[in-house]
Amino acid sequence: SVPLDKLENHAGKLVPGKPMVVYCRGAACRLARQAVNRLQKMGFSAVCLEKGVGDWRAGQPRLVAATSS
Repeated sequence: SVPLDKLENHAGKLVPGKPMVVYCRGAACRLARQAVNRLQKMGFSAVCLEKGVGDWRAGQPRLVAATSS
């Protein structure tokens, strides 16, 4: 887990070319989509877990590509 404001500092630890799934606590959280946008701008392959980690744990995952904002 990496806070959004520290994402750029951790980019060197990420594996280029390896897809990433980014998540938040719930669907109302916009931080995951912002993180996906930042990662994509840095050249990483990333998607957002649409509803949040709670729904993923409940067996209802859904991935979406973030759009630029």
